Amino acid sequence: MGGPVRFVDPPSRAEIRERAAANHLDLSEAEVEYIHEAIRSNLDVYRRIDRISSKESDRRYTDRDPGYRPDAEEDPHNAFVRKCRIPGAEDGPLSEVTVGLKDNVAVAGVETTVGSPIMDGYVPQRDATVVTRLLDVGATITGKLTMTPFSVGDSFHDPGMNPRNPTRDAGASSTGSAIAVVTGDVDVALGADQGGSIRQPAAWCGCVGLKPTRGLVPYTGIQSLDDTIDYVGPMTRTVGDCARTLEAIAGYDPLDPRHRHPTPADDPGFETDDYTGAVGGSVEDLTVGVLAEGFETDDPNEAVLETVREAVDRFKDLGATVREVSVPWHTDGALLSTAILTEGVAMKVSHEGLTPFSQGYQDIGYAESFGKARRARGGDVSLRVKYMTVIGDYLGDRYQHRYYAKAQNLARELTAAYDEALEEVDVLALPTWDDVAPELNATESYDETVEATREAWDTDTSSTTSQFDVSGHPALTIPCGTVDDLPVGLQLVGEHFGERTLFRAADAFERAVDWES
Repeated sequence: MGGPVRFVDPPSRAEIRERAAANHLDLSEAEVEYIHEAIRSNLDVYRRIDRISSKESDRRYTDRDPGYRPDAEEDPHNAFVRKCRIPGAEDGPLSEVTVGLKDNVAVAGVETTVGSPIMDGYVPQRDATVVTRLLDVGATITGKLTMTPFSVGDSFHDPGMNPRNPTRDAGASSTGSAIAVVTGDVDVALGADQGGSIRQPAAWCGCVGLKPTRGLVPYTGIQSLDDTIDYVGPMTRTVGDCARTLEAIAGYDPLDPRHRHPTPADDPGFETDDYTGAVGGSVEDLTVGVLAEGFETDDPNEAVLETVREAVDRFKDLGATVREVSVPWHTDGALLSTAILTEGVAMKVSHEGLTPFSQGYQDIGYAESFGKARRARGGDVSLRVKYMTVIGDYLGDRYQHRYYAKAQNLARELTAAYDEALEEVDVLALPTWDDVAPELNATESYDETVEATREAWDTDTSSTTSQFDVSGHPALTIPCGTVDDLPVGLQLVGEHFGERTLFRAADAFERAVDWES
């Protein structure tokens, strides 16, 4: 369907001057008059586009309960934005498996808030590609899960409670995805990751979380921050469930420009790996590289670092070779992530979440809903989103996107540095996060939120996760022990499209180690 036909209003002469000035263009009165008349004479092009019907994908599974928002009694840890029920195919490898989705993953007919009150009432008309694939293999979608606003916002109002200790933070931004998996409210969840948003909450809550290789899993139909660092991946209680889920959602999608081929580029129909086949094997032929720089963060919890080192040593008992490796680029990799994410968010906001210069799927409904919402309720946008929009726009305008461009160019050097290390070892091992879950920081007023956001920003000066969003390498976190009765995550990183090796190593560890003892 083409949607409603709109009357396209021409700009006034004053608006023409304002928009030219905003783009640093000086117009004479004659030029203003010319542009005014030229626009009016060409508007019929856009009216005709509105009249053309567009082909929308059919909903293969029409039994859709749009659901409801559970109260605190039903959802004590604040894992859910909405409980719903959408059954998939009658048979398949994920039949009888319940799946929760981070609330930036579109499900047709079910409200998607993207974690922000300004998006309340937005209902997508199309399933994200990963949703279709889950339903095709028999899964049942049972909930949309809490997240920080637009994946980068503040979580101080209405935060998620850590199921291991409700006085502790559950992590961000795939907050509800980790909670719901650990509590057993869902069997599997999908999270999205641009700087660690799958792996941090998985580590803090004590579950498995995978950020796949860039382009392996389609991101079509999911709210984006920057196409070069967007990832969607499974969060599960076991490594085997993670492998099974990846098998269902990975693979080529012609609508996603992020896609990369593990086989020659002229083979768009490549088959993904048999990830479940990697589970249950030996690691005697693997070499685990302990990434030295991964233990050199600004203010680490030494007990966490020691727990991770002890966990890596367990691979020796399993027959693997363990040795230390160094990737000096790792520390600066976190800086590249900051530069890309900050300007990337600003550019996404300015384009209403769309991706210019791309032939991938463009979500018109999301763009219209978000665009109208931010104009009508801009004051209700979270503080971190406001900060990133303003500073990103400033840097782009004042310095002509120099730092975004340089960070993207340097990303190739970061990637090459990890590739070189992975020629000598099969996986890199490091802490997922350098501390356990901190005290929950709920706030009662906006002033308290401002102060809490400032403190969080000031202390968030190092990273053990965001580098791999920039480089595109797959990164898997598994619980490996506890400190103060709170989970600690071990992060394993492999070569591009090396998820099988990660699953093999992680599963062997999981079978051999009772991390909660």
